[in-house]
Amino acid sequence: MDSGGKGNDRSRKQFAGEKRKTQQQAYTQKKRNKQPSALQQHVAEHAKVPAHATLEKARSIDVVGFVEARSFEINALQRSLESARDSGNARAFQTLPRHLRRRAASHNVKRVPARLREKAIAEMKKSAQTSKTLSEAGQLTNAKRVNRYKRRRTKSVRMEYELRQMEKRWLETHVWHAKRMHMKERWGTMIADSPTERSHRAAYRAAMEKTYIQDVSYFRTLEFTGTEQDIIQLFSRLTASSDTAISAKSYLDGSRITPLTLYCADKFPLGLLGPASAIWKPSAPNSSTHRTLWLRLHPAHANAVKEQLIAHGEKVNVADITCELVSFELLGGQSTQLLATVLSHATHSNACGSGVLQLIKSLPSPACLSEGSVIALRIHDPRLRFPYKLESDDSTIALGQQDKQKLDNLLLNWPAEAASLSGEEDNGIWDRAGCAKDAERRPSESMLNERRQQRLIPGSKLEPIPGVDATVPLLLIRSGPEMLLGSRVASTNSEYIDNLAHGWTLLAPRGWGMSLWMAFNFAGARAQGLQERLHIGLEAGLPMFPTDWPGTRAYDEWTGPRAADEYLRWLRQPPGKRTNYLKFGVSSPFFPPFHKLLGIHDIPDVYPHIEPNDLECKMKRLRKINADKKISYTGASKTFNSSENKDATCDITMASPSAEPAQQAAGQQLDALYPAPPDYYSLFTDANVERATSSSLATVLDDHELRFLVPPPPPSSGSYTMFGRTWQVNDRLPTLAEQQIPQLYPNGSIDRVAELKKLNHSVIFEFLELVDVLIKDPSQYDTQTDRLRDIFVNAHHLINEYRDHQAKETLKMMLRQQIDNKRQATEATLAKCEELKTTIESLKQEALDMETRLNPATEATEKSQDFDNEEEKGDHWSKDGNKIIPSVTLSTSLKARLYNTGMKNITASIQALT
Repeated sequence: MDSGGKGNDRSRKQFAGEKRKTQQQAYTQKKRNKQPSALQQHVAEHAKVPAHATLEKARSIDVVGFVEARSFEINALQRSLESARDSGNARAFQTLPRHLRRRAASHNVKRVPARLREKAIAEMKKSAQTSKTLSEAGQLTNAKRVNRYKRRRTKSVRMEYELRQMEKRWLETHVWHAKRMHMKERWGTMIADSPTERSHRAAYRAAMEKTYIQDVSYFRTLEFTGTEQDIIQLFSRLTASSDTAISAKSYLDGSRITPLTLYCADKFPLGLLGPASAIWKPSAPNSSTHRTLWLRLHPAHANAVKEQLIAHGEKVNVADITCELVSFELLGGQSTQLLATVLSHATHSNACGSGVLQLIKSLPSPACLSEGSVIALRIHDPRLRFPYKLESDDSTIALGQQDKQKLDNLLLNWPAEAASLSGEEDNGIWDRAGCAKDAERRPSESMLNERRQQRLIPGSKLEPIPGVDATVPLLLIRSGPEMLLGSRVASTNSEYIDNLAHGWTLLAPRGWGMSLWMAFNFAGARAQGLQERLHIGLEAGLPMFPTDWPGTRAYDEWTGPRAADEYLRWLRQPPGKRTNYLKFGVSSPFFPPFHKLLGIHDIPDVYPHIEPNDLECKMKRLRKINADKKISYTGASKTFNSSENKDATCDITMASPSAEPAQQAAGQQLDALYPAPPDYYSLFTDANVERATSSSLATVLDDHELRFLVPPPPPSSGSYTMFGRTWQVNDRLPTLAEQQIPQLYPNGSIDRVAELKKLNHSVIFEFLELVDVLIKDPSQYDTQTDRLRDIFVNAHHLINEYRDHQAKETLKMMLRQQIDNKRQATEATLAKCEELKTTIESLKQEALDMETRLNPATEATEKSQDFDNEEEKGDHWSKDGNKIIPSVTLSTSLKARLYNTGMKNITASIQALT
């Protein structure tokens, strides 16, 4: 027993704290009981017994007493053995024999025996790499851990969509578009860019013949509240000084929408922002001056416009209500009929608006109506009569005589009552609080389906129940080129603008977007994206904002990122496949350099800054080839221009051996800004020139090299190209028949003045006819404009027949003027010559007088001339001892003075002549 106690010294030291705690508890318990324990009694009894008596009784042991006496040591030994086994690197499944181990037991407790599962669960809790989910009690709840997506998944799809709209806004029709179109983030909103199917031709046909629809709820809408004068004064600072449309009487009543072109405050004509459209809230004639105005504008320049308005509109309240509205744009010949079909279930809140809509659906095109007209409606829930069906194309809408008269009056005078709802309290879509209440009390889809099941006739339409079904206030705007151009004068030359640019814009409160969208789509409208809308604008010949508005910040922000993408795409191509823009002289291949056209030297920051050398395509050489060496192949020749630089540009020219060098050179120069000299320039050597001079013309022409030294004859017929246009060598005036234009005056010798007067009267008459057609049937204006064009072309052709006579007379007048100028210059020159002659004669006379005055002794002068040559070089003295100056020396100095004086006078005279 002692040896067992000594063997457990190590375990006693490890659990010393626990032992002291146990001993203290035992001591306390003994004090309480005050009774000797069995161990104490056993020790006392043995202490009384002698040693030899103990040996005698050693064969009989009290097991219970012995175990109680050594219970602490036994427990400590057992704990030390377990801790020693657990302190190793072995896991629970590793303690099993190899024949009992199973695959995946390290992370699946079900593959471990039941006696070890508790330990395995504890080990899994401590492990950070576990992929299992355990309960708080340590029990296994799932064999596999839920992945990150499922752990982060929201309780409902609506909550998930709200989380996904933290950084970008979704339209109400986003989910519908995302299943059918490519979605891209534009201006902070997810917009349908283009359908997943090929749709350019389908969109074009829909816009021309059927109905094209696009969700334009991403357009920004700003609400202005204040006095009428303050709002007008604010917009007068942001528009052209001559633009007073927003204050016009035809727009103040709210029956029409106002097209505007906005600029930075007080910076017209600089600081262009972009187009916009404004609409006044209808008000009673005797109401207060407190008005409300909505401004609809593109999101590309909405922030800049809002900053300008807030900065300069202290007296006007500005609020962004973009999220409170949904808007759809409908284009095409059947857009009016489709609107009338879907919105036919209107309430009686506005009998005028619903009556106008049902009346104008008989028009062949929305272009028949004046642009900017506004119709206010209040319809029942569009889901009640879903789906809608458009009438077939063959069915014609017959109008009575009374309806025709109403339609004519409607086209001449648009009623102002159509823009407002009946009743003073019903503000329609302008009442945002009322719209929100209507959206909240609308029934759910399940309730509508239950009502459909209760119908006696399956598939019949539901009837609205007052007080249960909600109503929807709408605003219809006749859109067209004016809203795109931001100007009331929308003049274009496109013959297809009728249906491609004219249509309707529908405004509705939020919450009703999907209901109206599904109704329009099931009725026959074709939904398209942003790219198709830009394509239709291109076909119509209309500039779309911001892609076709250079000079604005919105255009730069649209074009800059695309230019950077194109440049990176070009860089990703292999050097041998890239287009060498530097060789072709293209300095800006990725974006139009409008800044150079406007004289701006600095490129805007949004564009990629590309150096000219970056546009050069440099290709590494695979082998060294001499610049003047030609490697001939079968049917072709290949020329390499090499240089010392290994990365120099490789200029490759492929040509047929039978081709003329001049033709080869011409083919090389077509796309070069600074073309290289032609290939045959090397033939103009001194030796060839000498050979050509000494040879006959026939010999020179037969020689392959010398024939290029003979200049070609001037062309006598054919055509030539200059500055990108084709010109005829024999220039003449083409006839009207050649231009496929009808001739309105007789042939032969005619009085052109009289014919021009007749054409002038015809222009006045056709213009009056055009005005009459625009009043009665605007769709037939093409015929009248074609007639006017033919008249002007005929008059211009008659005037052009005077060009030869005019040129001759102009040449005569120029020659006469040149002759008169030369005659006047000649006369002035002759007058100056006479003046110079007189001056020279006077100078000669003055010189003679001066010589006589300085040489009174003429005899001495004559004698001095007879001296010998040697004596003439020395000084001469008179008989009285005075020095005699030789007359030759005096005459030379005097002549020099006279010459200088005369030259000065002549120079002054010549300067006067010039």
